[in-house]
Amino acid sequence: MNGSHSVWDQSYLPAAMAAYACGNFHENLCRIGLLEKTLRHTPQIDYHQHMSKPRKQILLTNDDGIRSPGLWAAAQALAPLGFVTIAAPREQYSGSGRSLPVTSDGRITRQTLQIGSQQWPAYAIGGTPAQSVLHACLEILPQKPDLVVSGINYGENVGSGVTVSGTVGAALEGAAFGIPAIAVSLELP
Repeated sequence: MNGSHSVWDQSYLPAAMAAYACGNFHENLCRIGLLEKTLRHTPQIDYHQHMSKPRKQILLTNDDGIRSPGLWAAAQALAPLGFVTIAAPREQYSGSGRSLPVTSDGRITRQTLQIGSQQWPAYAIGGTPAQSVLHACLEILPQKPDLVVSGINYGENVGSGVTVSGTVGAALEGAAFGIPAIAVSLELP
């Protein structure tokens, strides 16, 4: 990857996975400065101006579908960092990469998800993770988000597997819009 246009630096992913595995995802992400490092390495953003905004707009998606517990865990972890909008595929869409199939229906269904003790507005998208990012950026959100987070994917995305990963594909789609993006996956025993 070209350092000036990287979606996410691969060295941060193990730290994010370790932060999640240690139980307190939000606290550990803040401690290791993962969010700040991601934003700092995106040349289109004035880092100091960006970090002084009162609340960041975070777009959260995945490839495991709107009902994935990994998505819910990420929503809870990201909530203290900003306003989280969930827009994810209606169904599981692993292995879709950054595809935009014409056979997707593109329907956007607003749902309310019970995550922990909180009710979350969420958008189930009839399409791939990359299409979920497109619909969110072009139709759902009033302005471009400050960050796209894709995951938490069940199963690791490593090696050549990243080329077909829907989780990584969604982050790439966000980066194509000039938005800092990160893909997070976790291998389970």
